[in-house]
Amino acid sequence: MKRLGLVAAFLLVVLLAAGVGGWFWLSFTVKARFIADLNGALKADVHFQTVTLNLYQGRIEATGGTLRSLDAAAPWERAEIDHLTGTFALGKLFAAITPVQLEISGGHLLLQIPDLMANAPPTPGTEPTGWPRIELEKITVHDLTVATDEQETLFSAHGIEVSAEHPTEDSWEGTIAGAVTLHGVSFGAMAVTFASDERSLSVENFSLNESASSGPGMISGHCTVPRDHPENSSIHFQLRDAPLALLLPTSWQTLVTGRANGQGDYTGPLLDWRHGTATAHVDLTSASLQALPFLQSLAQIPGLSGLATLSLDLAHADFQYTQGAFSLTNVALAKNGTLSFQGHATVGADSQLDGLFDLGLPTATVAIVPGLKDKIFNSEHDGYDWASVKISGTPGKLQEDLSPRLIDLARDQAAQVLKTSPSTIDQTIQKATDVFNTLLK
Repeated sequence: MKRLGLVAAFLLVVLLAAGVGGWFWLSFTVKARFIADLNGALKADVHFQTVTLNLYQGRIEATGGTLRSLDAAAPWERAEIDHLTGTFALGKLFAAITPVQLEISGGHLLLQIPDLMANAPPTPGTEPTGWPRIELEKITVHDLTVATDEQETLFSAHGIEVSAEHPTEDSWEGTIAGAVTLHGVSFGAMAVTFASDERSLSVENFSLNESASSGPGMISGHCTVPRDHPENSSIHFQLRDAPLALLLPTSWQTLVTGRANGQGDYTGPLLDWRHGTATAHVDLTSASLQALPFLQSLAQIPGLSGLATLSLDLAHADFQYTQGAFSLTNVALAKNGTLSFQGHATVGADSQLDGLFDLGLPTATVAIVPGLKDKIFNSEHDGYDWASVKISGTPGKLQEDLSPRLIDLARDQAAQVLKTSPSTIDQTIQKATDVFNTLLK
């Protein structure tokens, strides 16, 4: 009996040791497979400072995570995660596939500009092997920060909330919300609904609403991002009172100000639209025209000082953009009864502008200055007298051919004025001022 008791005790110790060892082995295996399958699902090299597992609660937690993308075609480069929690049903732990739901709190995502990696084939995911296999069923992200690694911030976001579900194999769907900044313009509220499969990411609808302190601007639309060629992403967008800063380079924003309304289409890298192509029709509200050299020259003429800076009643153009170069057609800017400006222009990637326009002034205004109609504004239609204007150069160094013609006219008129009595000069200036002030009312 004594020997039988020893054998029983020995077997009990062996069973306990096997149980404890098996428990530790199971814990180690689950944690290892979790990290390995997370690598495969995200196509990333994933590391955490700490990983703890509670099999009783079906809960795995990790802190201090660093993820580096292994996919050359992916739009993100690196991510840092403060805290990650994965939950699963203990009863499914021994199944062939164990569904896991992830919740991430706090993190930073660094984007890379996709076109820099254009034509680089996507890195295939590593197919998990062995048991158990972890499959991400749902991901929830709280308070995520997103930024690009360029000095000029094209896109940044903070306080991002993501909810994504994995309804079928190789597909995801969900929502994104938060605050974003595009080209220095702050949008306090972003709402995105998306779905993806093995072929593409489809943003079914998105909307960006400008921060309340900045203005009423809004951008909305939908887009598609092919997985194999993300540089061929397509976006259809609509603008409603959007800041003109989103469409014009900073250096050109001193010439025309206002808020843009319209719609258009874009094709190219999703994040770096400087290397894509776009077309749009844009109408401006609260628009003003200023700092154009020929307007400054016209403003020197007695009675025409109001032309230096004009608030506009009409401002629209068709807009084409191709990899840094702009083309503006059907440009129409007008202050009713005061000025009309029509034409087309191109702006190269080097900011070199070349444009041909027609400037129209009311016939009564042109008649104020002797010789102005005959020598410069010599075409008449639609209630205006018109002069052609060629503009070229870069911001701050624009050249145009109207000012030299006005100077030549002024010289000719100066010779005539010297032959006129002072009283006649005073009457002419007063008449010019009265007429133009009436037009500006």
